[in-house]
Parts: sequence; C-alpha cells; structure tokens
Amino acid sequence: QQDRARCLDFTADDIELFRVSMTDGMADYLGVEEVAASMANAFLGLRHPHVAAQDLVQKAASMWNRDHHNSYRDDIAIAACKFTEVEADSRNDNENNDNNDNNVGNDNDGSDDASKDEL
Repeated sequence: QQDRARCLDFTADDIELFRVSMTDGMADYLGVEEVAASMANAFLGLRHPHVAAQDLVQKAASMWNRDHHNSYRDDIAIAACKFTEVEADSRNDNENNDNNDNNVGNDNDGSDDASKDEL
C-alpha cells in the first residue's frame, strides 16, 4: 500500500487567528504546542477560553508545587485573544483613512490649512 500525500483545500475563511502569551513559570512546565492546542480548541468552541486558561494555570502550578515542595511559586499566567474578522466595509474605510495625514485628532477637513502655513 502506497502512502499518499493528502492535500487539503481551504480558503481564508477557514483560518482562525489567535494570540497567546504565557509567563516563563508556565512555559517551564507546559510546551508551546500544548498551550496553543488547548487555547485553539477553546476558541473553536470546544471549551470556554477562561476554563481552558484556568486549567493550564492549575496544571503548571501543580507541576511547580511538585518540584518545589509547595515553597515559593513563580508567576504562572496566560493571556489569550482571538482575532475576529473585520468587515469588508470597515477595511475600506480604514484604507481611505490611511490615505489622509494620519494625524491623531486631526479631521483633515482642510479648514486649518492656512494656520498650518503660518506656523
């Protein structure tokens, strides 16, 4: 029997993006792949993200306590967020705004052009 490479067809709509940051106290005991898989499953609706994060913190803390006999514990924390899709109209609006001067607080209506020349 011959092994075949399996190609998957997917589109941009099939891609889910999220970001996870963890402290070194967690990274010392849990691998990046384990943390990413747990949070990805949560963000895909298999668990609540808060429950997944809490379970990861508890697992790392338990391992720390085992190794350090319940003495001082390193910081063990995780932060995660899922990126949501931006509507096409919003992207177009942002692209149009990017063509302006990009000055915060400046409405770019041209009404203060004369005063700029005097400065």
